Amino acid sequence: MTKEQAERDMSKAEDQITSGDKTLDAYREKLGFHTEKEFQQVQRQHQTDYPGLLEKNRQIRGHIHQERKVLEKAETAHQNAFVRQVASLLF
Repeated sequence: MTKEQAERDMSKAEDQITSGDKTLDAYREKLGFHTEKEFQQVQRQHQTDYPGLLEKNRQIRGHIHQERKVLEKAETAHQNAFVRQVASLLF
């Protein structure tokens, strides 16, 4: 390997690193960190918040399930009332 080829390879590697950093900058800004220390703080915050968010999600899904059951029972009652009404007209 010649010195020029090694310098070209190093330059190419540096360009790739610079390109990668530019790509990561958009994500860093979007996610709110610029250094590894800030990233670790954000990561710890997310890890701390995650169990609470899971529980909140579970509760919301439970409420949705209950509301769905209520609506299904109301729909069944409405259909039964209609059937009784039609049946009373026949007799």
